[in-house]
Parts: sequence; structure tokens; C-alpha cells
Amino acid sequence: MTRHHSRSLAAVVGIAALALAGCASTDSAAVPAGDDQEIAYPEIHALLPDEIAERGYITNMTQIPNAPLEFEDANGTLSGIDPELMDAVSEVLGVEIRTETTADFAALLPSLDSGRTDIVFSAVLSTDERRAAGYSFVDYFQSYTTFMVRADDAEEIASFGDLCGRTVTANKGTQYPELAEKVSEDHCVAEGLDPIDVLPLDQIPQQVTQLQQGRSDALIMGVEYEAYEMSKAEGEFALLDEQLDPTKYGIVALAENEQLLQAIAAALTELESQGVYQDILEGWNLGGSAVESFELRAAE
Repeated sequence: MTRHHSRSLAAVVGIAALALAGCASTDSAAVPAGDDQEIAYPEIHALLPDEIAERGYITNMTQIPNAPLEFEDANGTLSGIDPELMDAVSEVLGVEIRTETTADFAALLPSLDSGRTDIVFSAVLSTDERRAAGYSFVDYFQSYTTFMVRADDAEEIASFGDLCGRTVTANKGTQYPELAEKVSEDHCVAEGLDPIDVLPLDQIPQQVTQLQQGRSDALIMGVEYEAYEMSKAEGEFALLDEQLDPTKYGIVALAENEQLLQAIAAALTELESQGVYQDILEGWNLGGSAVESFELRAAE
């Protein structure tokens, strides 16, 4: 389904999942810690806080399942965009990233507050409200909402306006039906065209089936989830280029640990310069989710 990308880096080491107190704990050890190890990027390694450089690892918590960003594959191995990026960041920094997993998203930020973890690298929305609460971010992933269509219809349905008079499915109980209605109002009704017929459904698999069977013309959801469905049915679907509701995911730390985030930002910048960052996203059909730069968004 996906692959590791390493134009200039050494091969990324796989992650083995281990059971730990009801959660899974994993070690991402792209570069083993040790006094005699050769640091591949000493100028970036030097940016780490002394405590972490001496310790030789960074602690992290991730919430699963959240495919394609992070999930356990059929072998129980932590997989997805975030684990691949963590492996690559670990190699550049010259320290391990030790990842503990949880099924409870609400446990992520408290793990920082308690000192249990140094960072949270787990598709956390980078919001001003969270910064005001004392959390700092380095944004690394651009999420947005768009429509997915059958690949055979991609030329005919290439823009929001092409959806007028057609049937679109959306996950019931989410913001997606409302967003589809807004597209209908702004791009169809306002132009004197037939509105989009928005059909709310309970589950994503229902939406995919409706689209595959030709009972709908498109579905609407977050681009990362659409890309995951595309990875399971190669060549069957296509995405519209137009975007709605753009949001960013960030790597999170407490304000007092901003030096660590600066080092991680430098590592991501190095990966971007080598093409590794973009390759990882493109391996999951998410090249359009790359951010322009990795800057610290400090807690307020």
C-alpha cells in the first residue's frame, strides 16, 4: 500500500509494536543512541536540548487507528504517514523517537502536561485555542476537504461547478453535509444552476460503495481519508483540486520544550530539501498536503 522513501537517507528502520499497560509502545530507532555513534547531521543534532541529546531518545504518544496517518497494519506494526516521517526525523536528529500508542485521542495532550511524553506526533489540529492553552506547534501536514469522484469521470467532474445537479454523499453527523450544501449554494444555486443533491450516509464504506456502483457522482470528506480509500483501489478514484476548510496538523510540545520543536523543524526542513518529505506524502496520494515551511508556532 505504501513504501518508505529515502533519496539521500539510509533505509528507514521498521517499527515493532509492543504491548504495554493497555497501550502499544513502539520504538522508532532509525539511529541507535550511543556515545560512539556517528551523527549524520551534527549541526541539526546540536539543536537538541542537552537533556534529550544525552538521553538519546524522544518520547512520543500517538492515537490509533487513524489511517492513513497512523494505524497498525495486519502484522501489528505501526504504519502510516506519521510513523514514516518519525523514522526520517529520527535519523536526521540522531536520536530515537520512542512512541507509545493509545486509542484515546483525549489522552494525547495530557501526556505532555504530566511529563510522560516530550512530544505528540499524531495529527493534532494546530489551533490558536491550543496555543493559548500553552501548547506549541510545528505544522507538518495540510488537511482540507474536497470531493472524490470516479477516475473515469475526472475530466467531466473537475470543479465544484461540475457537481451541480449531481448526487454527492457525505458522512452523517459530520460537517461534510453542511460543506457540500455550501458548495451547492455558492457554485450552483448562485449561478442559476441545479443544486447538488446531498445524500447523508452513516459510514465511509457506504459512501465508497455508492460511488463505485454509480449511485452517486462524488463523495466529500477529508483529503487524507479519501487518499487512503484511493490507496486501496488504485486507479479507481480521483480528487478535485479545489479545497474547502483548510486546516493544519502539527507536532506538539509544551512551551517550555520549544527548543526540541525547533530541532524537529530543522530536521523536517532537511528532509524537505532532499525530497524525502514530499516523497512520503506522495506515497500516500497526499502530495498536495505538504506545508510550505516548518516554523515554530509558539504558545501564547
